[in-house]
Amino acid sequence: MSDGALEETVLSGSVEHITYSNKQNGYCVFSLKTATETITCVGTVPELHADESLKVHGVYGIHPTYGQQFKVTAYEPLAPEGSAEILRYLSSGAIKGIGPATARKIVERFGSDTLEVIENDYARLSAIRGISLSKAKQISDSYKKQHGIRDVMMQLGRYGITPEQSNKIYGLLGKDCVAKIAENPFVLYHDDLDFSFQRVCDIAAQFHVENDSMGRIRAGMQYILKHNLLNGHTCLPHQKLIELSTSLLQCEESAVLAAYEEMQRDVLLKCVQIDGKDYDFLQRYYTAERYIATKFKIMLDIKPKRLNTPKGFIEALQKKFGIVYEKRQREAINMAVDKGLLVLTGGPGTGKSVTRSCVKSVGLAAWNF
Repeated sequence: MSDGALEETVLSGSVEHITYSNKQNGYCVFSLKTATETITCVGTVPELHADESLKVHGVYGIHPTYGQQFKVTAYEPLAPEGSAEILRYLSSGAIKGIGPATARKIVERFGSDTLEVIENDYARLSAIRGISLSKAKQISDSYKKQHGIRDVMMQLGRYGITPEQSNKIYGLLGKDCVAKIAENPFVLYHDDLDFSFQRVCDIAAQFHVENDSMGRIRAGMQYILKHNLLNGHTCLPHQKLIELSTSLLQCEESAVLAAYEEMQRDVLLKCVQIDGKDYDFLQRYYTAERYIATKFKIMLDIKPKRLNTPKGFIEALQKKFGIVYEKRQREAINMAVDKGLLVLTGGPGTGKSVTRSCVKSVGLAAWNF
């Protein structure tokens, strides 16, 4: 335990103190009191409260500032057992709408059945003085939400999905996310979830998804168009997209065309004719490109006034900054001064920033993108 070996360990205990909790991503720093020690734990455990009982999976490690910590990779909430544990749990403020006094009233009436009543028969809570039917429902909803996120994490953990990823999935897809994934695992291929296409395919294989499933083909076509962005292209010729999709996904062209038509109806794809040929865009990139082009057109329609720069101004700047501009850089600087609008592209280390500093020095606006 104390040698820092990276072997997975399982600890059980109660949450003694929460040092830090991020409501957005569920990341926590908390003290867990086990039968033999109190250890600082770090990891994604959303909706955590003091006095809760947990079983945590993870590894011990040494933080350079805070010393020994236990990094949580998975966890299971342990239901409080007996009236005393349930009372302590409810009194901690774990459930919205229940304080210590209300907790005592509820436990005195329902005893060890308290949590079952809260989850599945909340109307019975309204028999207690001070709890209306609407408040009883609020208490039940708070309890279900707290345990819903954790149930999702445990169910998705079977497919190698981490607590952090599960928390994002729950936020994006909602409380029915496990059912949605079971129906179509490719809902996970989403920009906000950061799952690669291959990773989603691996998860889908555990659900025995057929090659020609609509969800798989739709995700595959998006993958091809997104991958093409890395080559600097926001679109593909229509026929090439269909051919690549059929080859990559190992399915019939008719299935690809059916998915293509569905994606157009759902406004995920945009087909545009350019020089008599059809090209396919992901809708959001088509919208972005149209927006940029429109802005540039407006700027070009407003004829800029040529800057009154003295002859030899580039040489003067070279002397001032102690640098020598290459031929292409000098051409770019002169064009920017003459035209008032210039789009300068290039990979890292090709001289864009140096050229930009020169353009700014003569009074033109310049931005990095």
